[in-house]
Parts: sequence; C-alpha cells; structure tokens
Amino acid sequence: RKMSIVGVPMEEMLDVFDIIDCDSSGSITATELVDGIKKVKGDARGAEIIAVVSGVNHMLNKAGKLVDRAEQHSVMCGTILGRLDAMVGVTVEELEHREQLKIARKE
Repeated sequence: RKMSIVGVPMEEMLDVFDIIDCDSSGSITATELVDGIKKVKGDARGAEIIAVVSGVNHMLNKAGKLVDRAEQHSVMCGTILGRLDAMVGVTVEELEHREQLKIARKE
C-alpha cells in the first residue's frame, strides 16, 4: 500500500525492489530506497520518502516480532520434544522390566 504513493502497482513490487537493490544484497539501504524512488517516480517529495521509509520501518518491526515469536516457538517445541523423549524412555524401560518379570515368572 505504501508504494502506491509513488505510483507503483503492487504486482510490480518485486521488479521495483530488484531495481532499487543496486548491490543485489537482498535488502535495501535508505540511500538505495531514496535513489530508487527517484528512478521510479522522478524527484520524490520529502513527505513521500518519509511515508515510504516509515512503511518500511513498520514492516521491519513486524518482521522482527515474527522472528522473535518463531524463536520462542522453537524453544517451546524443543522442550516438548525433550519431555516426549523422556516419556518414551520411561515407557521402554517399563516394557523391558515387564518382559523381564514375565521371563522370571516362567522360570
């Protein structure tokens, strides 16, 4: 939505990103963003640049929060897997013990 300010349709955003990402790093710096907006639209007004930068910062903040949540979920999954492994270990020991008792009773 934010790029509509500079007249770029959403379906063309990946192409525009590739144009703006001059060093092909997969990310864009503030300088690349400003220069890229100039390439796409001509001289952009300060308010337009601020709106786009603000939108980018907002998306980066959201992405950071998603990464944090993913890391928290990963830790929780590790804890759950550890508990399940412990439960399986107890169950295997229990089954082995029962088998030994059956063998002992037969003798």
